[in-house]
Amino acid sequence: MALVMLAMIFMLRERVLLAKELPLLTAGDIVWMIEYGLRRPHATEEEFQKASARRYRRRQTDIDSKKSRSPVTLEDIL
Repeated sequence: MALVMLAMIFMLRERVLLAKELPLLTAGDIVWMIEYGLRRPHATEEEFQKASARRYRRRQTDIDSKKSRSPVTLEDIL
């Protein structure tokens, strides 16, 4: 339980620190960042930033495409 709470505090702190730079940052992104660093211990900061930017662009593209679709209302379904 204590380990879970520490992980949650860490994630919250990271989201607050990076809120302006990465407003779409999720807990999954933070886990991915940790895994990326562990799998590639010799990766440079530039490689990490490029990989993060790709994830971020994909997420933003998905959000934009969902916004451009016409919204489905309850009346459309019934």
